[in-house]
Amino acid sequence: MRNLKRKLDAGADFILTQPVFEPDGAEAFLEMFRREHGELRTPILAGILPLYGSRHAAFLHNEVPGMTIPDPVRARIERAGERAPGEGVRIAVELLKGLRGIVQGAYLMPPFGRYDLAAEVIEGLS
Repeated sequence: MRNLKRKLDAGADFILTQPVFEPDGAEAFLEMFRREHGELRTPILAGILPLYGSRHAAFLHNEVPGMTIPDPVRARIERAGERAPGEGVRIAVELLKGLRGIVQGAYLMPPFGRYDLAAEVIEGLS
């Protein structure tokens, strides 16, 4: 929250988040920000990263500072096995739908240059 406030005070025109895996967590963070600093009028673009597999999810969860992938999401990717990229796309679509009304937009972060997965996420929204 301190970093967000610092960036806003420096004149940020929009905010890009790290990958979001919990719409409820994003909403709770923004509500906490509102209570402490007032209404956030700067547009927020949520990062959406389709998970590619269980190793990918574990690496992000365990090795990337500040990134948490909820247990149910990691379990879904694990259960999907070799179908994990498709499950990652489904999860990303669910996240985007869950973030409607919470953020003003989103940007896709295709894993390992897999732009086809980003295209599948977009297709899944129609």
